[in-house]
Amino acid sequence: MLKVRAGWLRFSESFTEGAKLLVAGDRMGLEGVVSKKAIMPQRSGSLSAWIKVKCPGWRERNRDRWHLFERP
Repeated sequence: MLKVRAGWLRFSESFTEGAKLLVAGDRMGLEGVVSKKAIMPQRSGSLSAWIKVKCPGWRERNRDRWHLFERP
């Protein structure tokens, strides 16, 4: 298992039911889950297979957030 020193970052082994993990994250009020595409081998560099899947609750709470980034 990977050792992580950051208190806010958690590593876990593979999940077979990602949808259930996302529901649990939504219940906890998390923004989303960062995961690696299963078809991509792990490697460094600019090509990344890491993706962030947003929780439905976060999307709903932040659906109008784009207004914060509009230019006057």
